Amino acid sequence: MKVQQNNYVEVTYTLIVGENDGEATVMEQATKERPFRFIFGMNMLLPKFEEGLLGKEIGESFDIKISPADAYGEYEEERVVNLSLDLFKDENGKIDTSMVAPDHTLPMMDNEGNVMHGTVVEVTDNHVKMDFNHPLAGEELHFVGEVIESREATLEEMAKATQPHHCGGNCGGCKGCHSDGADDDSEGGCCGGKDKNKEGGCCGGNCNK
Repeated sequence: MKVQQNNYVEVTYTLIVGENDGEATVMEQATKERPFRFIFGMNMLLPKFEEGLLGKEIGESFDIKISPADAYGEYEEERVVNLSLDLFKDENGKIDTSMVAPDHTLPMMDNEGNVMHGTVVEVTDNHVKMDFNHPLAGEELHFVGEVIESREATLEEMAKATQPHHCGGNCGGCKGCHSDGADDDSEGGCCGGKDKNKEGGCCGGNCNK
């Protein structure tokens, strides 16, 4: 069955980034043993990713390139900010240095109560420098893979796909989560959500993303 609206789909893929900079890197892979599973047309994936899969048959390969504008946006320097060290202290005035450390992604909240996820860049005696850009901001995403399953989704699968914090597989253009962990339903990591700094999607507390 061709990939179409409300189908249960499984694909393999290799996600490559950095090709435009001459530093191509394999960011993630979904294999036949651990494929990317999703319900097509549920607004869970990047639109250009689904567009490239629409109408594909089982066994058919795909080669999809997605620009930053259609993926996770351009990298914005103004999203890198210095925050007071006091914001990271607990009720005892202590800082969990195992969490507040370079390369760790932390949930923060803006003045309107929206959850934002930022990556720690640097910790000094006075501040924590955090980067609130999506980890793949500014990157062209290149997915090369194959459709290995496409069938009508069951009612149970449709219901599960609409539950919060579920994406159902590896990154694969997942819109909802922010970074590189996995939830209970996931077969692998999730590189990030289109809704860059908002909580939600497959990884909830955001794998992280």
